Amino acid sequence: MEERKHLLDYLGQVMLCYGFTVLVINCFTYLFGNDAQDYSALFSLGDQGIPFSISMQFLLLSVLITLLRVLFFTDYFIKEMRIWKRASIMLGCILALISAFILIFHWFPADDMIAWILFLCCFAISFIGSALIMQYKENAENKRMADALKKLKQKEHSL
Repeated sequence: MEERKHLLDYLGQVMLCYGFTVLVINCFTYLFGNDAQDYSALFSLGDQGIPFSISMQFLLLSVLITLLRVLFFTDYFIKEMRIWKRASIMLGCILALISAFILIFHWFPADDMIAWILFLCCFAISFIGSALIMQYKENAENKRMADALKKLKQKEHSL
């Protein structure tokens, strides 16, 4: 049985998503900021950091991604759909959402194919990294639960 989540749990997910995103963008800013300063709104401050407006756009994006996660990974809205299908559709929605942000907020020139290819590569790397971390977390949690169940069964047999 899944425990009910509260507003603070969702705010924590938003902050985790936002923090990860800002960390990645800060790394790119440090590495490429001065070279991309005139090319992309993301790097308009060069290697000095992320502009406030971009930071707030990433916060909004994090909120929307968390809402998509609630939509696709809780049974409140979608009851009869396999997990792989939910994950695939959610991934497509996130990709579309980020693409919309790129176009709306002019994060980079929309007609530059190389920028889109680099974006897709970064997205794929982030997705794979996130998936591996989630898999590791799930395996560790399953092992902890199995160990706890084993201890409980041993206690029952010793009584």
